[in-house]
Amino acid sequence: MKIGVYSPNWIGDAVMALKFIGRLRKKYAGDELIVIARDWVAAIYDNHPLINKVLPVPTKELTGVFNTIKTGRSLQKLNLDIFFMLPDSFRSAVIAWFSRSNARIGFAGQMRETFLTDQINLPKEVIHRSEKYIYLLQNDEKAQDFQQMGITLRDQEKKWANKILQENNVKDPIGLLTGSLAKSRSVPIGKWIEILKDKLADDNQFVIIGEKRNAGNAQEIIAQVGDDKVISFCGKYTLRESIALISRCRAVIAADSGLGHIAADLDIPTISLFGAGDPEKTRPLGNLTQVITANVHCSPCGNNICGNNLEPMICLDTISSTQIWNAYRDLHN
Repeated sequence: MKIGVYSPNWIGDAVMALKFIGRLRKKYAGDELIVIARDWVAAIYDNHPLINKVLPVPTKELTGVFNTIKTGRSLQKLNLDIFFMLPDSFRSAVIAWFSRSNARIGFAGQMRETFLTDQINLPKEVIHRSEKYIYLLQNDEKAQDFQQMGITLRDQEKKWANKILQENNVKDPIGLLTGSLAKSRSVPIGKWIEILKDKLADDNQFVIIGEKRNAGNAQEIIAQVGDDKVISFCGKYTLRESIALISRCRAVIAADSGLGHIAADLDIPTISLFGAGDPEKTRPLGNLTQVITANVHCSPCGNNICGNNLEPMICLDTISSTQIWNAYRDLHN
């Protein structure tokens, strides 16, 4: 059989979907597994040993009704027997319908029922997002015993990252993943400066890794603390290259972001700073991960923009650099 998986649309969610991929492969051990993903998240699944094929879809092909239908029809050539829709959006259900897959499995709601052959009700209890995706398998006993496999880098990708660090005279750095798509999850610049100044006297080197839109903040941070021990790679490399650079860090301090999920999945010691987000639902998964949250009266709010006008960003401003470096010490002991 051919099994399709329509990936979540955001990097962190795609990382959290890897656990579902492991369970799915256990259930369909000998079948062809194809992941369809927006082009900006497809790199998460690249070179994954449990996936037979990754099909990136350009974002422009998912804009508007006509393009959405066209994308669904383009998937008909895959001849999918079963198509799992991990996002619970209306658009993803329409794509499933026009793919003409024999079975189209996804969550109920948002007027999706017409387009799906199997509608699964969302669990009523609070569960981690990775478990939410697995819920689509409806506790299938065949999928219970599985091997967790995360992001898989090639040897040449690791060698490339080592070369880049060497060319920049950086050795065994601490990674700073400062950016987040949501403003309410973006750690204020002043907090990053505080974190750095606490440890610049030690023999540490730091690399700031992120997208082009994070480059301005990174340069402002460097201007405040000096550039002799801090370097920015923001906007210079692809997602896959950024993953390779993260893999070469001795530890990472991250905003609540997709890159933070990547670091945790790679089993890099990862300290994740949570404010608006709910760790019970979206904490990064990894063997060497700690989530730090101030647990203030208005968090987790779940909003993308801080609504606390009297104490803006109190959820992240209240976290102290001492908490962060204590967590770093704990992860290295």
